[in-house]
Amino acid sequence: MLLTEEMRSIFEGDLSVFWRFLLNISLFIKLIIVFTNKNIYVILLKNSSMKKRSNSEVNELEKRKEQKERRRQEIIYAALELFVSKGYVATKVADIAKRVNMSIGLMFHYFESKEKLYEELIQMGLEGTSYPVEQKCEHAIDFFVKFTEELFEYMKKQPYVAKMFVLMAEAQRSEATPEHIREIAMRVNTIEQFVPIVEWGQKEGTIKEGNPLVISNAFWCSIQGIAERYATNQEIELPDAEWIVDIVRKR
Repeated sequence: MLLTEEMRSIFEGDLSVFWRFLLNISLFIKLIIVFTNKNIYVILLKNSSMKKRSNSEVNELEKRKEQKERRRQEIIYAALELFVSKGYVATKVADIAKRVNMSIGLMFHYFESKEKLYEELIQMGLEGTSYPVEQKCEHAIDFFVKFTEELFEYMKKQPYVAKMFVLMAEAQRSEATPEHIREIAMRVNTIEQFVPIVEWGQKEGTIKEGNPLVISNAFWCSIQGIAERYATNQEIELPDAEWIVDIVRKR
């Protein structure tokens, strides 16, 4: 190690002082290293803790979001049950809140009014009637069979489907239905949707002759009646799909 003139003059008389000086410098450097590493370790721990806390917060937010959506769905299905059994006018907000074991005030955090809740249900009903016209069927009559079988099977698994038929029909014919909601309900055009399929079947000879709109209407009136009955009494077994399809089948 090279010493400056100043350092040489300081330690010239006593080398032990010089070695103590070096030792102190060495300890000081070690302390700096330890202190620095400790700070780095603390920072790493802090960042890791923040990351864990951040993930935990995200999970908690997702959990709350799922719980809120689940409660919202409970309100919707409770309202459907009550609107079908009691009617829109007779059903009170308090009835719906009681059914889901919720305060009226809390329910307004999900839906601002009974009318908004009713409107959402009708909108759901409208979207649920947008049936796909194009399916992989060799013949038009096969489409009717497949559609009816799937619809009846769905009714068995999800009873609310049949109740939705009742709700939509009531919204269309009741004078108590708010006008803008009635307009939504009246946009259901299942009968018109099936007219092209009837025409296809008439051309190939699988569906009976006659006015396609009238034939489609006959089919859907049968479906509607069965659904409304099943909504109120599920102990009655649903009929064989072939029986309903025979309404449109050419003999």
